[in-house]
Formats: sequence, structure tokens, C-alpha cells
Amino acid sequence: MPELKKWKAPIEHYVTSVTDELRDKCAELILTDEQIKEYMKRLLEDIKRGLGKDTHATAVVKSFVTYVQDLPDGTGKIFLKNFYSN
Repeated sequence: MPELKKWKAPIEHYVTSVTDELRDKCAELILTDEQIKEYMKRLLEDIKRGLGKDTHATAVVKSFVTYVQDLPDGTGKIFLKNFYSN
């Protein structure tokens, strides 16, 4: 059986160090409630511009009015089963 290497410091030191480093690197990805609300507001405005006849051509988010033609009836499972079995 191979000999286990000795840690230079207690394992808690390494875990804490990695956790702190990750937290620091990811800090800019954590959004406040106010930031999330602002992004939601902007997205909805852009979607509405994309849906509008007068604003669609210049909209950042190109949206199209669509509808659901048929609801799922379970036959898709058969298709996928046959598709993946080949």
C-alpha cells in the first residue's frame, strides 16, 4: 500500500484558502436584488421592442410572435428511444 503524503498544514487551511480565493474571484458575479430587477426591466423592454412593428427592425432582441401548435402527447419518447438506439 502506498504511503500517504503528509500535509504541510492542516486540511482546513487549504479548504479555507481555496474557498476565499473562489469567493474573491466570483464576487463580481454576485448580483444584488436591485441589479437583478434592473436587468429584468431592461430585458422586458428589449423583448417588447423586438415584438413591436415599429421597433422590431432596430431592436437589440429580435422577438417574434409565436404560438404552440400542438401540446406534447408522449410520442416524443418513442422517437427519442428509436433515435438513440441506432
